[in-house]
Amino acid sequence: RLLDALANYDAATIATTHEFCNAVLRSLGVAGNSDSSTRLLEDVTRDQPRNANAWLFLAVAREQTQQKKKAVEAYQRYLSLEPKGKYAPDARASLKSLGQ
Repeated sequence: RLLDALANYDAATIATTHEFCNAVLRSLGVAGNSDSSTRLLEDVTRDQPRNANAWLFLAVAREQTQQKKKAVEAYQRYLSLEPKGKYAPDARASLKSLGQ
């Protein structure tokens, strides 16, 4: 039962983080358009490579567009910048769900 509870917790955590990221993207007018979201976030991370939240949002956008390898790279970059950040457990759970 503990393993099931932990798996469900990871899934709920990931869903919550993804919902938050999507809300931010909606506020920017690019939610629902995965290509626009990804391009915007790639521009932000290029211009602000130490912006941890941009890396997290980019990871979610890439994950939603089935860019698994690039999503993993973005989650890892987020964690390198914010290893104890608010969303670090969520990023680790996402990496786990992506096989990392």
